[in-house]
Amino acid sequence: MTLAADLDSLYDLLKDHRTTSALARRVDGSSCPVHSPEAVSFCLLGACFKIGGDDEQRVERIQTVLRAALAKNNHSRWRFVLGFFNDTSTLEEVLDVVATAKSQVQ
Repeated sequence: MTLAADLDSLYDLLKDHRTTSALARRVDGSSCPVHSPEAVSFCLLGACFKIGGDDEQRVERIQTVLRAALAKNNHSRWRFVLGFFNDTSTLEEVLDVVATAKSQVQ
């Protein structure tokens, strides 16, 4: 899968299934591992792991372009801490960063 496709998947996953203060959550709201079959919502960082799967290089590529997009969108203080950005931002801000990241790889 291409990086652009991964970012599309990331956007779609977060658009309808974003959470905060945990990498992933079950339907009852309790936290769970990202790759658990019970995981139904994800934070920005958790979604990177979900989309990238067991491919560490793929996960790192996704995170690298997101960090660059954070700097471009005036969120440079968070560029090394995707989880904190997710937890302190609105859904719209998070999706905007993902969209910016995608525009940088096309």
